[in-house]
Amino acid sequence: MKRYLFLLAAVACLAACDSGTTEEQAPLKVIILQMNDVYEIAPLEGGESGGLARVATLKKQLEAEAPVISVLSGDFLSPSLLGTLRVDGKKIAGMQMVETLNALGLDYVTFGNHEFDLDQEDLQVRIDSADFTWISSNTFAFEEGKMQPFTQNDEPLPLAVVHPVAQGPNAFNLAFIGICLPFNQEDFVRYTSYDSATQVALASVQGQYQVPLAITHLNWVEDTAYANRHPQFPLIMGGHDHEHMYKITKNGPVAKADANAKTVYVHRLSYYPNGDSTHLESELVYITDSIAEDSAVAQVVARWEEIGTKAINEMGYDPDKVVMETETPLDGREATIRNEPTNLGRLSTAAVMDQITGLDLVLLNSGSIRLDDQLIGKITMYDILRTFPYGGPMVTTSMKGSDLQEILKIGLETNVGMGGYLQTGNVSKADDGSYLIGGEAIQPGKMYQVAVTSFMSGGGESNLGMLRNYTYTTPNARTAAKNDIRDVVATYMEGL
Repeated sequence: MKRYLFLLAAVACLAACDSGTTEEQAPLKVIILQMNDVYEIAPLEGGESGGLARVATLKKQLEAEAPVISVLSGDFLSPSLLGTLRVDGKKIAGMQMVETLNALGLDYVTFGNHEFDLDQEDLQVRIDSADFTWISSNTFAFEEGKMQPFTQNDEPLPLAVVHPVAQGPNAFNLAFIGICLPFNQEDFVRYTSYDSATQVALASVQGQYQVPLAITHLNWVEDTAYANRHPQFPLIMGGHDHEHMYKITKNGPVAKADANAKTVYVHRLSYYPNGDSTHLESELVYITDSIAEDSAVAQVVARWEEIGTKAINEMGYDPDKVVMETETPLDGREATIRNEPTNLGRLSTAAVMDQITGLDLVLLNSGSIRLDDQLIGKITMYDILRTFPYGGPMVTTSMKGSDLQEILKIGLETNVGMGGYLQTGNVSKADDGSYLIGGEAIQPGKMYQVAVTSFMSGGGESNLGMLRNYTYTTPNARTAAKNDIRDVVATYMEGL
């Protein structure tokens, strides 16, 4: 098992102390197993990486060492291919995630922005069917003009949760809060400020805990700033960024694992009662095929994979159909595709240029590619479907060159590291930093024909809201069965 170990001696002292080694100060220990941004229940990368059945095995191994608390820092109900499929006419919409996490024995989650991809009814059913506890300190339902807590089985979601840790006759209490960024502005959701929510949440359990911890779903800039403003937290367990990171702040660390449980963080927390202090050791554990699968969780995963295959067949796709073979991995990993052009991005935009006539360029938001994996060898229709689980048409519009330069600058520079980073077709960059179309300088007054995803056309992508101001058409695909990014890419691959 490949592991990276980060040691922080006396990361947080809740009061000045001498940790010493006296018997009276023998620490109480707990392990916190952290995941974030988990969309896939099964292993990826040809079965070599990730898989919640393997996480369940790791959890059981850790339980032999100390009490284990498992948390997920938001984003798991959506998006995934399985989540977009239908059973008996209804979207699965995260049902597979809840059942698998129930089997794993997850303890706590907070909202991520993608939880609100679901409509309010589906979201409520998922919350109610969870055996784990949802913590929501700053994220609330908005109904009939009033902001009120979301509920779990008719009980308001807690602003904070107190979790006792007992060892023999001794015990101490942890307090968990949950903070989510206001990225998804759905009508039925409202958010309060991070700082005021933190104050209110901790006040709701005042006097009941010794050590507070934050579970957050913020970008790393917000997370580190939040950590610097809140010295009470010896550890902030974050999400949203999809890449593992361990940011040391002036108060305590912010930890984030890789998306899809390719890694998890194992935080070993020791609490010294006499000194009222903590010591933290954080270990990044790679979830690989060296870890056996827990049989009970694996059975749940297998059942959902069977359901998925049946649903794909009902959509008219053959998931096993081979559309391409390649010895070169096509890179759809979020750590790369949200930061730089990749061969999968170039192939996808080339497919659009091939299938939609009259285009000058293609702009494809990296957030539409949810693979977080590399494709190699025989690429099947199932691989295409999981690459683009949202599907949908490419739409076209005419755009002034001056506007286009601004959009390219945002999509290729401002949005680095985000879902709004653009994979482009027929676009290059000149030595002076300006962008070229077809190898030629963009003329400010010229009109260019551009294709974008339907999601981008609605202005929903980060920093690209201006795209909603254009008028779009939905053209037919040249030879693909329909103008759906999945059919477009699959047809192009078959012709290579």
